[in-house]
Amino acid sequence: MPWFVIQTNAGRQQWAWAAAGLRHAKFEVYAPLCREADAHPDTAKPMFEWYLFVERPHRRQGWHGIEKTPGVKGVLRAATDRPPLPLAEGVVEGLQALERGGSIELVPRFISGQGLRIVSGIFAGQEGIVSRKKGKRVLAMLRFLGGEREVEFDEGDIEALDAPYRYAV
Repeated sequence: MPWFVIQTNAGRQQWAWAAAGLRHAKFEVYAPLCREADAHPDTAKPMFEWYLFVERPHRRQGWHGIEKTPGVKGVLRAATDRPPLPLAEGVVEGLQALERGGSIELVPRFISGQGLRIVSGIFAGQEGIVSRKKGKRVLAMLRFLGGEREVEFDEGDIEALDAPYRYAV
């Protein structure tokens, strides 16, 4: 049976309320959770905070039953007067296959020791090594001014190198 996207009202509490209400009404619901790599399983949070997935309802349940569930904002449609849009086959099953211990572990885009290239800003074109993450920012070691310096970047200003970066000797 195909899966459909349900938009919930804003907030994690509304998301949880919508998921519980749909399950209580006997709808098949998939509400994927995710956590940062190496984080405790109790830190899992909604992967898509305003969205859930629901299998096509039986005729007796209908879309009306979904849309009237507390916490649900609506069903994803191309237009308000169009039928709900099904997800491509295998999307939900693919997410479910990634789960370990009830949630999907998010792999960081940048890890310590990884080579990187700066793509914008005053250091554009230079390469360096990721020293550590600092929230959504990355600290990297660059060679300039006669030595190595740690510089902080937004993730959007850098790109990962495929091969480990080595300073020229």
